Formats: sequence, C-alpha cells, structure tokens
Amino acid sequence: MQPDEPQALADALNALARDQERAEAMGKAGRQRAISEFDWASIALQTAKLYHAVANSAAKPVDG
Repeated sequence: MQPDEPQALADALNALARDQERAEAMGKAGRQRAISEFDWASIALQTAKLYHAVANSAAKPVDG
C-alpha cells in the first residue's frame, strides 16, 4: 500500500473489519512476530551486534 493512497488504506481496513477470521489470524501472526523479534533476548543480541559493529568501525583508521 502506498502512503499517498488513503482510500486504498480505508478500503483495506474496511475489508479487514468485515473479515473477523482474517483479522484474528493477522493479530495472532503479529503477536508471534512481536514476541520473537522484540523479546529481551533478541533486543540484547541486536544491541550487542550493533555495539560490536560500531567498535570495529571505530577501530579502523580513516585515510585523509
């Protein structure tokens, strides 16, 4: 969906509101994604990877 198409968003939301089964399935899938991608262990791992990448890039000399 494009950000400059509000009618398409409205149509999709209305269709979802009429399809309780699909809405429930999407809600469950979203919850599972949130649990798997945003739990504290995942956040800690992502943070450690970021710190490691920053530390490695800071250790490299810059020509100039």
